[in-house]
Amino acid sequence: MVAGLAYWIVQTLVSAWKNIRTGRYGIEIALSNQLDRGLPGPSRFDAFVFGCLLFLLANIALIAFFRLRFDFGMSLTISYRIYSLTLWSVALVLFFSRLPAPLRVRVWPVIWGLFLVVNVLSYATYLPVIFEYRKHKQGLTFSQLHNGIGLGGSRNSNLARFIADLTTLMGKRGWYHLPNPAITPDEQRLLAPVSTVTGTVPLRVDYRPEFIVVSSNEPDYTVGQNAGTYVVMKSERQTYLLFANKNRPLTFRPWRVEPGFAAPMPTALMQRGRYRLGLFRTHPDHSDIQFSNQFVDVP
Repeated sequence: MVAGLAYWIVQTLVSAWKNIRTGRYGIEIALSNQLDRGLPGPSRFDAFVFGCLLFLLANIALIAFFRLRFDFGMSLTISYRIYSLTLWSVALVLFFSRLPAPLRVRVWPVIWGLFLVVNVLSYATYLPVIFEYRKHKQGLTFSQLHNGIGLGGSRNSNLARFIADLTTLMGKRGWYHLPNPAITPDEQRLLAPVSTVTGTVPLRVDYRPEFIVVSSNEPDYTVGQNAGTYVVMKSERQTYLLFANKNRPLTFRPWRVEPGFAAPMPTALMQRGRYRLGLFRTHPDHSDIQFSNQFVDVP
């Protein structure tokens, strides 16, 4: 679609430039000639669509450069997605303007059918991702509430202190309060000292330059709107939570999915020390806490 729009934009600019070179029209008239006056080149409708496309493509380029390097999911689950959807709408309007009237009547039901199919597939595909995204933010909110870091910045940094002070200030003034409890009321039990150690699914720990990845090949691991598992990292003073994302397909074949989950915890969000690993499993009607004899060391 973008390639087709780029071709149309270049074609429109070339047509307008030919009018300007003749010396008969200025740039404004060259981009918005009135067809009823018999002037050659683009119409006022083309000029309007041209401006819309430039605005949308400029916004998408800025988002792609400044946002996607942080998290590709941002363009799928928050308001930035509206730019790509609006771009599709403008492209569709431009496409219909180039069709003869009788053909538009025949094409319109096909376009609506395609619209419904794409949206149904989109919801079926993205809703599980959105559920995980929400739970990931809930785990970080728990860490922010009880450790003063989680929603941004790195340990002992000015940014982390600024975010902590800002959330406290907004709460005191009644502007905004972080959700408390962040996940379920049972989460308060995570703050108590570990009294019992139970058997959990085997956890694999991989140390990366900036992450500690806790993973497992637990069979039949599922995530629902109110069900999921959080990896717990607990020391004598701090308790951190990170949601365990379900493993994604290994290849382009969606049915080939490695069972289990993976939770990459950024070490910059944790204070140095030794942490016991555990699992916090949430269900629609209850939650379970399991601590293991496995430990991780945060440098």
